[in-house]
Amino acid sequence: MIGRNVLNSLLIMLLLAPVMASATAAAPDNAKSDCAQCHPFEVQTYQQSAMSRAAQTTSFKAQWQNAGHLDTCLDCHAPSNNQGVNCNDCHGESIHLNQATMDSNVCARCHDAALENTYRHYRRRPTALSEARCIDCHMRPSPLGVDHYFRGLDSPDLLAEAVTLRWLIPDTREPTIQLFIKNQTAHAIPGGTSGRALWLLIKSHRVDWRALQRFGWLQTEQKLWVDHSLPPGVNRLEFQIPTATLTREPPDLALWLQTVPGQLQLDSGSGFWLYREDLSP
Repeated sequence: MIGRNVLNSLLIMLLLAPVMASATAAAPDNAKSDCAQCHPFEVQTYQQSAMSRAAQTTSFKAQWQNAGHLDTCLDCHAPSNNQGVNCNDCHGESIHLNQATMDSNVCARCHDAALENTYRHYRRRPTALSEARCIDCHMRPSPLGVDHYFRGLDSPDLLAEAVTLRWLIPDTREPTIQLFIKNQTAHAIPGGTSGRALWLLIKSHRVDWRALQRFGWLQTEQKLWVDHSLPPGVNRLEFQIPTATLTREPPDLALWLQTVPGQLQLDSGSGFWLYREDLSP
């Protein structure tokens, strides 16, 4: 016969079995479960983001084709599927146990890759920006949750705060102009890959916009890529004013962020104005 104490022990184990099973069960895998059940706002904003279709954008497909369809490109643009980045790629499979996703180091997995300088410059950001985190600018909290739209080049309010520009023409024999471009972001501009460029432009009454300098990745004659982006913080530059723009009136200056590769293309489908000063009537 089984003693009373043994029966009591077995009964307690049977009663506690469901609780013990739930406590030891693996955390939900958000690649297999529906995150929207508990996080509808996050999922809705994520589905509207470029991140969710990182491998399907026109610019990526063009550059991927030029690169010979390298599989390494998909390691960042489509780690888990053929569309883009999903929840697990950033949060891990156990989202509710991983609180490290607020750390900017999570972004380094893809934003510190070949020909991708964003995180490298972020690590060398000025002391004044030492407390800045990626999510502070690119993901905004709201009463509904944390916005997962990942604000970027298609967010005018974000671009409007990116740079300031001051300039002066010193009283010298040579027609030069001194510029003080303050990159107020915590990374270089343009962030991202070799297909983007920041153009510093100048014009006068006589001529249309002309390029003074191009910031971004530059390819040498030996087909080597050199990072020539605009670092965060204050950048002091000096240029000789092109003869065609020399007039009695001060020149106009602009910063054009171009998102498509190639030569300067000033149209709405190719980029955005980060700064533009049109003094001409």
